[in-house]
Amino acid sequence: MTQMQPGNFTQIIQAVEMADHQLSGNVYHALSAWFTACQEDPSGLREIQAASREYRKVEFFLNVNPKGEAAVLEDALLQDFEQMRAHYPTYSHWFQRAEFPDGRPTLLVARWLCHLVGLRHQAVHLFIDHPRLLDHTLIQMRSLNKAESPGRFDLPAAGHVTGLETVEAALQKELREELDVDVHALLDLTRLGSYLHTARMEAYNVEYRVVFYSRLSAEDWLRLSAGADEVAAIVSLPAAKLHEFIARRPEQVASGLAGSFPFYLKHLLLATD
Repeated sequence: MTQMQPGNFTQIIQAVEMADHQLSGNVYHALSAWFTACQEDPSGLREIQAASREYRKVEFFLNVNPKGEAAVLEDALLQDFEQMRAHYPTYSHWFQRAEFPDGRPTLLVARWLCHLVGLRHQAVHLFIDHPRLLDHTLIQMRSLNKAESPGRFDLPAAGHVTGLETVEAALQKELREELDVDVHALLDLTRLGSYLHTARMEAYNVEYRVVFYSRLSAEDWLRLSAGADEVAAIVSLPAAKLHEFIARRPEQVASGLAGSFPFYLKHLLLATD
């Protein structure tokens, strides 16, 4: 492995893409060499901080393959991580060790690092329909403080699966954060499917997205409120009008809503057959 120079993102991103956005041995060693170079030349760390507004955000993701399964890591990588962390405590800003319920160890990757070099991680998306108006669905306007797609229209609840939590646990977390709703208020909760998403805009975002459908109870619909830090506004629209809006104003629609909407439409068609 050649010495990684601070600021040389190209070499690392190429390794990530060749590994299909998974934490292979080559990718891990490229990132490890990059970290070491940054310790020797602090200007490299400053370049990372300038390139990633999320740097040091205390959130870690599980790297997954195109089927949404945890990427298999070699034992040698886990051993190297322990040695690096013992020598450089700040290595834990890049990776964290975790164990699955069955005791298998793995490495979680910092959110900022996933989004900087394109390592795949999981996300959960939820559509919420009106309790009585069966053709009306809820959408949100993203907070203007969001780093990605601020002010755009999006799903009512969506977000990353952090650590080793299940997609169901992530769904409940996002509901509380964005709408202050408990998952038990949802009716007809159904998993619609999953798909892969890749975009290089504000971040190099590579996600395995799991899409859910639900309705909200009438009582909880009346109690809906936008999360102060997460959501700027919430509104209910007929599915047909939302479909038209997505097609006519794609620049005002976040990638989550645009990418997951076909699953919602298919579900509506099957429900009316």
